[in-house]
Amino acid sequence: MFYPQFLTAESRRYYYGQIEWAVADADHIIADSEATRDDIITHLGVTKSKITPIHLAANPVYEAVYTQEEINRTIVKFGLPKGFILAVGTLEPRKNLVNLLRAYERLHRDYSVIVPLVLVGGKGWFYDQIFNTISELSLENHVIHLGRVGDETLAHLYHAAGVLAFPSYYEGFGLPPLEAMHCGCPIIASNRGSIPEVVGDAAISLDPDDRDAWVDSLYRVLIDADLARSLRESGYEQALKFTWAQTAEKTMAVYLGGE
Repeated sequence: MFYPQFLTAESRRYYYGQIEWAVADADHIIADSEATRDDIITHLGVTKSKITPIHLAANPVYEAVYTQEEINRTIVKFGLPKGFILAVGTLEPRKNLVNLLRAYERLHRDYSVIVPLVLVGGKGWFYDQIFNTISELSLENHVIHLGRVGDETLAHLYHAAGVLAFPSYYEGFGLPPLEAMHCGCPIIASNRGSIPEVVGDAAISLDPDDRDAWVDSLYRVLIDADLARSLRESGYEQALKFTWAQTAEKTMAVYLGGE
């Protein structure tokens, strides 16, 4: 599903102009998920036979093994405790961070959960509402925005986090959940767009607008060690299904006319 209200006027002109021309002129289209393929068919009138969905994979840095000392150095650098709530992605309305902030405030107020919410990602468009909400809810001392970080640093954060919260309204693929699964981080994710393709049954999948469910699920993952362990184990198995070798083989098949 497209959310044009989440885009700038310039972006809308790009998507509604160049994209339409490109898909019409292309001999074949590679989509990074079945959800993206379906959107291209629905919104741009392309025939299904012209599109091949090929999943992406994670940067190998997220598959690497890190020592506890390396992970600890990173969280000490940022002044973080272990077990924080992590959200990864550009700060923009599509990521649905305002709803996450409101769920976090209730978690903090109603359940006395004191772990911080850590936001990793650069500022995109219309990000002011995110910081306005932090101020409105008096969360300045509990929400930490780290901005963009390097891949190895992010891998350390996944390892140290208690849960990745990924409430996006839409993702064409959605790399953060896949990265997190490689790092043994439990995931609560939106059930929209391509995200269910990435996480499978290895995450708690929720309606991104169901704030009660997000509050309840965040609380359960943070306090229930058995649930968190189960999500970590199933997430690792799910992550192994996505490899760059497979992506390359399927891409080559398209170029050779095998699809």
